[in-house]
Amino acid sequence: MLDPRIGGLCFGAGRLGSTDPQIAQATVDIAWNRGVRYFDVAPAYALGECERRLGAALRSRPRQEYVLSTKVGRTLIDDDAEGYVFDYSADGVLRQIDDSLTRLQMSHIDMLTLHDLSARWHGDQLIERFNQAMAGAWPAMLRLREEGVVAALCLGVNDVAICKRFAAETSIDAIMLAGRVTLLDRSGIDSGFLKLAENRRLPVLAAAPFNSGILALGPEVERATYFGQPAPDRILALARRVAALCAQWNIPLIAAAAQFALRFSPIVAVVAGFQRPEQFEEAHEAMSLAIPTGFWDDLDVLHGSVSPPAQETWW
Repeated sequence: MLDPRIGGLCFGAGRLGSTDPQIAQATVDIAWNRGVRYFDVAPAYALGECERRLGAALRSRPRQEYVLSTKVGRTLIDDDAEGYVFDYSADGVLRQIDDSLTRLQMSHIDMLTLHDLSARWHGDQLIERFNQAMAGAWPAMLRLREEGVVAALCLGVNDVAICKRFAAETSIDAIMLAGRVTLLDRSGIDSGFLKLAENRRLPVLAAAPFNSGILALGPEVERATYFGQPAPDRILALARRVAALCAQWNIPLIAAAAQFALRFSPIVAVVAGFQRPEQFEEAHEAMSLAIPTGFWDDLDVLHGSVSPPAQETWW
């Protein structure tokens, strides 16, 4: 069973490595003071620096009062050109956990997430990586859960096809789907994944609700990105239509983006990344704004007139 403290707006620490350590501390502090008790991080974020900063920011908090998750799938290597190698073997998982605990300076992790097993990262090697994970990483993770080393297991990807596979075939405790249940990408809904997860009573965490920035900053802000890259023309056009609808209803775009995924069962939480206190405050306030049902109805009509994005298919 997923820890009930994982709900509502939750804290993704993937941006803490790109800010001053004192600001990182203040950002975690404001989230804590607003009631957040679930914090998610990964070795891949700033090559371990985000784990170090999150661990430092939480160190003064009672360990039993919050839920901490980190991820496996990459082993950080100082002398590697990329800073890491993908490794979904059983031995790799155990080494990665030990390394993460060292960086976090923590005694244990509550939820362990299998990370980035998707076409974006592995291309034509994806099936090979998937098979390696199912033969190595996943059995090792199951043993860790059975032995009580971790309380829950999760999958963290942006690939709907792999989410469906895990939901149908494994005893995963939760799935973190990034960027696929948003104002700009409904593939997590339209693909039938959420329905499958609901039927299996599988909690889903909707990560990256702002699609890496464009839905927080707005489509006209030059530095706003979509999945970490400049937004393609089709996405920019859709973002402008969504922003115009929000303006028509006098609803901040960030509020619609923050609340969108929680309309759908079985989504229990939205996990967004923050690097400054004011970013968290803005998102926290956005979560509390009342949004009329009529707006969501109009948004559904808008999406019904737009061709869905191409699906990631590999299986």
